[in-house]
Amino acid sequence: MSIRCDNCGREYDVTLFQFGRTVQCDCGHVVTLSGVRTLRKEQAPTRMILVRHGETDWNKEGRIQGQLPTHLNEQGRREAQLLAPRVVAERPQNLYSSDLPRALETAQPIAEAAGLAIMSSDKLREAYFGLWEGKSFKDVQSGFPGEFDQWVESDFHKAPPGGESAVELRERIIAFLADVAENHANQTTVIVTHGGPCKYAVAHVLGISPTGVYRYAIDNSSITTIEIGVAGWRLVTLNDTCHLREGGVMG
Repeated sequence: MSIRCDNCGREYDVTLFQFGRTVQCDCGHVVTLSGVRTLRKEQAPTRMILVRHGETDWNKEGRIQGQLPTHLNEQGRREAQLLAPRVVAERPQNLYSSDLPRALETAQPIAEAAGLAIMSSDKLREAYFGLWEGKSFKDVQSGFPGEFDQWVESDFHKAPPGGESAVELRERIIAFLADVAENHANQTTVIVTHGGPCKYAVAHVLGISPTGVYRYAIDNSSITTIEIGVAGWRLVTLNDTCHLREGGVMG
């Protein structure tokens, strides 16, 4: 089931919404989503625990990783070990991960501690930055001045050269969450992914403008929890890194 924006015609998958919910379309028009099945008969909420992968050397260096196969560094591996018991305490029944190495390496300790198989998917990858991958934003500004300016001026909706736009990333992660909600209703599912997908998932659940993703942080090895119950979708935790502080990794 879907509904279109009256202004630009964009089609929305309404699986993630309840009756009466509204979102702001990329064109600025407010879209009201209606006619969606209610969840009043459901006995338990459907929970999704979004985990950003642990630290990599490129995170420290400020280089754009995108969909390149980078690995966790020593601190990232330590973060993954601290993360696992925190996630397992939520008693997850399912575990998904991006198929990129840094995400799979973060998911592995969770899989071992929870006794779950990792279901990997390329739909959970970070945004594809095309020719910019492997470079710092400073290098991009100097090497692609025109393209970089257009990217910023478009509120990041324009794709980097040969890459993926924010709109494409947003629709990709929303579709994945819709499938999880449908296939694992009333269960707790862990999704190990990247900063971009986590940010756009939160923006979608809160019904805020896509450009609002730059107003909140999603740190390495952080936990962001969303759930759906009788009142619809809600954000439960955002960028939770308490497990890292308790383990002495963060200040």
